[in-house]
Amino acid sequence: MLKAFRNRLRWHDSFTQRLYFHPEIAHENRYPEFDDWYQPDELNPNQLELFQAWQEGMTGFPPEGVTSNDRMQA
Repeated sequence: MLKAFRNRLRWHDSFTQRLYFHPEIAHENRYPEFDDWYQPDELNPNQLELFQAWQEGMTGFPPEGVTSNDRMQA
């Protein structure tokens, strides 16, 4: 349990330091090569169907589906 807390604290400190030295990462990608991965355009019908399945926890991947369903019931 202490190891998990220590790992979380290490991650938090690491991210806090990155945000301090690179405040732009709060609003844009740190590495511009990832800009093409996200497009704020409207979803096409296939993407919308996949997104709605994800929202309902029906992705077809058991770990994600179970986690999403548990989250909705809580």
